[in-house]
Amino acid sequence: MPTFQFLPFAALLGTLGFLCVVFTGFWSHHWRGGFAWDGSTKMFNWHPVFMVTGMLVLYGAAVLVYRVPSSWEGRKLPWKLLHAALTLTAFVLVVLGLVAVFRFHNATGTPNMYSLHSWLGLTAVLFFSCQWLMGFAAFLLPWSPAWLRIIYKPIHVFFGSTILALAMAASISGINEKLFFSLTNKTVPYARLPPEAWFANFLGMLILVFGLLVLWALATPAWKRPESESLEAQQVSSQTAALGITKCGRDGQPSVEIEAVRDYLEKLDVHKSMGPDELHPRVLKELAAVIAEPLESKTSEAAARKRSCCPDSPARRAARCSCCWH
Repeated sequence: MPTFQFLPFAALLGTLGFLCVVFTGFWSHHWRGGFAWDGSTKMFNWHPVFMVTGMLVLYGAAVLVYRVPSSWEGRKLPWKLLHAALTLTAFVLVVLGLVAVFRFHNATGTPNMYSLHSWLGLTAVLFFSCQWLMGFAAFLLPWSPAWLRIIYKPIHVFFGSTILALAMAASISGINEKLFFSLTNKTVPYARLPPEAWFANFLGMLILVFGLLVLWALATPAWKRPESESLEAQQVSSQTAALGITKCGRDGQPSVEIEAVRDYLEKLDVHKSMGPDELHPRVLKELAAVIAEPLESKTSEAAARKRSCCPDSPARRAARCSCCWH
């Protein structure tokens, strides 16, 4: 349980991510000769900038979208679109980074895909591509079946963290590989730790810290979207109060009308994701007539467990009991 809030932590992560991008660009410009798009070494310099920006920083921001507290309430579709947009932007930058390195290799006759760095990087990119396509098909297409979302969600979450870990490993190994190739006996050996080596090593550590903090945020229970019974009670209370369907029963306990429950189910937005009950809104809407009665019973029980505040008077029992939901 963290002792600080998510938003200040997110600001810290944003600062670290910004520094990762700036330091990568400064290294490529100051020590590696700058940038161009002509197949030369300067074109290669775009590769680390695009990869760190896309595969690490933007991707890290995308996986934390659902940790923002305001994403826990209201419609989930805008947050889905933001998540998809961030990952798509990251993917575009990754493609540009791959074009830069392959074009440089082909222009200079350098072999492709022989190092551990390249294997790690390509694995991360392939996983990333499949992750984006499957996520789009399962969570954004309105006609995707509910069972697909239920089955794929834990897989999507697992590979989200796996891809970030692969990106961290590829970035750090890429920095180390570039230093070994560049700092030779013809210049200043890497072993003597010239200023470029100090700077690039620090950049690698900065990338490591950023990635580990993102993974830690993903694993922190207090920052995950609530899926407990308390959330269910909050949803019951807010939904029934908003619809004005809660009344006081004869025993002074809140109760819910079957017709109101059925009407609520029939008005569900089928484009929203599953709730804590892991039932898709499309399923609930189509089965509204069948499940309204058992849901009415469960909702009334949950409401009664939460609080009983209605005075035992005929006048108050006949009125809507909005005080039960404060």
